[in-house]
Amino acid sequence: MQNFKPDIVVANIGCDIHRDDPLANLNLTSNGYRSVISMINDLCPKILALGSGGYNLHRTAALWALAWAEFCGLQPQDLHAGLVGGMMYGPETGAGQLDDPPICCRRLGKRTMHSPCTAGD
Repeated sequence: MQNFKPDIVVANIGCDIHRDDPLANLNLTSNGYRSVISMINDLCPKILALGSGGYNLHRTAALWALAWAEFCGLQPQDLHAGLVGGMMYGPETGAGQLDDPPICCRRLGKRTMHSPCTAGD
């Protein structure tokens, strides 16, 4: 891509790659999503970003806020983090947070993610 130097990049930056998405199981965190957006942003100054996927509404809204900030060169401040009160146990638990809390990657998960596919997979 760097040798090609495109005039414009069209990117489909859906949010179903997030670990909290109930359908995809791709397990990317918001930090990973931000890194991908940053890489796309470095390819070309003109970007047409298209959204698709994202079936956890709270996470999708947060990821779009992060993507918009990254494209505009802004560092978002999460002024509303922690303002959602009460006891919540559903997907809205992280509502009001742009960044994911840190996660522990267990050895089995790490090995599974980086092992090659076999014929039985």
